[in-house]
Amino acid sequence: MASNYKWVSYGSSGNAVREVQRLLNQHGYDLEEDGVFGNLTRSAVLDYQKQNALRIVDGVVGDETWGHLLSHTANREPTASAQVLSGVSDETLGQMNRLEQGYAPSADTEAAYEEYDALRRAQPEEYRSPFAVQLAQLYDRIAGRDPFRYNAQEDETYRGYAQQYARQGRRAMEDTMGRAAALTGGYGSSYASVAASEAYAGYLSELNDLVPELAENKRRAYETESQALERQYELLSSQDAAAYEQYQSSYDRWRDETDSALKRAQSIEDRDVQLYRQMLNYYADKAAAEQKASDGAVANTGAASGSASAKKLSAAAAESIQRAMETYLKSGNGEAAQSLAERYRDQLNAQQQTRLDNLLRRYR
Repeated sequence: MASNYKWVSYGSSGNAVREVQRLLNQHGYDLEEDGVFGNLTRSAVLDYQKQNALRIVDGVVGDETWGHLLSHTANREPTASAQVLSGVSDETLGQMNRLEQGYAPSADTEAAYEEYDALRRAQPEEYRSPFAVQLAQLYDRIAGRDPFRYNAQEDETYRGYAQQYARQGRRAMEDTMGRAAALTGGYGSSYASVAASEAYAGYLSELNDLVPELAENKRRAYETESQALERQYELLSSQDAAAYEQYQSSYDRWRDETDSALKRAQSIEDRDVQLYRQMLNYYADKAAAEQKASDGAVANTGAASGSASAKKLSAAAAESIQRAMETYLKSGNGEAAQSLAERYRDQLNAQQQTRLDNLLRRYR
């Protein structure tokens, strides 16, 4: 026996869970009917599945468990309709047969849960930074930089100056030697050699005087590059923070919409359950009154049926289905939206069908 109930399991809550607890208690369990699917309820479900040799023993109340609970609860004790088979009207008997099958969610409730389910399945994925790779690379460059040090021999600028000053020193040395030779008639002297060496050394001394300036220039260039890398990292970090803030806002909107949809569905379901119980009590009282008034005379034809014909969706239910479809379409799940439209098409009026068709065409 299939059930119109939604599946419930550990962690679920609401009227569907409360109904599970009520049915289990009719089978001898002692559960608090608080609508919360906790450890005690799960243990009772597992035990019920094992004791009744159900095909699936998982502690989850799915179609098989729902069907078994509803059908076997009805067979466990004589139903009110069986007790008042004689002396009640066809209309009353039919209503009793239908009501004693157990609570079944209305189309409004089902549509509201469809909207909630669509939103739940559209949960945004975990945030993934579009700047993660760049930020990691920049961080490695910043953190992996060697401390500043200056080695003149590794400085291309210094080496260029060294070559230039060496050439100038050699020319100065040669000029000094030439002038000394001219004064001595072409013969060299120790004075000339000393003077030439001093001229060469003078240029090398000037080169060494440049080293502090070259080192300072290199230090400034190092710091400028470090600052540029840090500014680039800060810029990417601010862009990443803005992207995350946008994601968080989107996630918060999804969470609020999902919470609101669940509360709305639970509120509609609460109203359904209350109405079901009122109707059950009403027809039970009516059947008893009819039986008493008829004094046991057969007042029905035996043709009463507990089946209810499919009704058109209310405007609120149709809007829930439309919102659920739009959620699926926005998240790229066109197949789920199409399936939902086909499932409820026969319960929609012409205007509602047109709205759903237009919605599907808009996202093609």
